[in-house]
Amino acid sequence: MAVSSMHVGAGRRGSVVRELPGVRERVQAEAVRRQAMRAHPAGGAARKLRVLVRLDAQLASAHIRVEGTLTPANLHALYSITGRTNALLPGMEITIDLTGARAVDGALQELIGAARDSRLPEAALSSNAACRLRVLEPAAA
Repeated sequence: MAVSSMHVGAGRRGSVVRELPGVRERVQAEAVRRQAMRAHPAGGAARKLRVLVRLDAQLASAHIRVEGTLTPANLHALYSITGRTNALLPGMEITIDLTGARAVDGALQELIGAARDSRLPEAALSSNAACRLRVLEPAAA
């Protein structure tokens, strides 16, 4: 049932504004959701990654340009993109370019370790396939 109330600032004197059931609760829930999203480690525009994958015509190499902030929370997304790129032709050289990005030290070290071992983590791939990675580090790592 809708609740009627007199609303002084409605424009016309004595106009009736109806409040629909559940509207107040939904507005409050939305405010809580937005606050939780801002507090989440991957939340906020500064922590989102923007990724561009470029492949050469012969599929001999790929260049993955990353912008934003690389964190442990979003590193798995970068591994997934890298794994999908590697699946096109396993063993192709993949350059991950972080020169336009910022990186949390732990995430950067884990990525460099994966490049050194020439393998992506098992969680990122269905099979732990060989992957020739090269990492271009951010200017201010």
